[in-house]
Amino acid sequence: MFIDESLMNKLVGFNPNRNPEDFRFVFRFGQLKNLLKTTLFSNILIFLNGFINFSENF
Repeated sequence: MFIDESLMNKLVGFNPNRNPEDFRFVFRFGQLKNLLKTTLFSNILIFLNGFINFSENF
């Protein structure tokens, strides 16, 4: 899959001549990634906690 380098720079936030719209998009994109990461992490913790409690019953 080919990704345009300028688009990639916009996503990562390294475009030196970006306008505020791009920055707002980058910020929202980063927030979305962080939200996905934290929910995934908390789900794993809940699963591990339940698994430990389950195995303690035996």
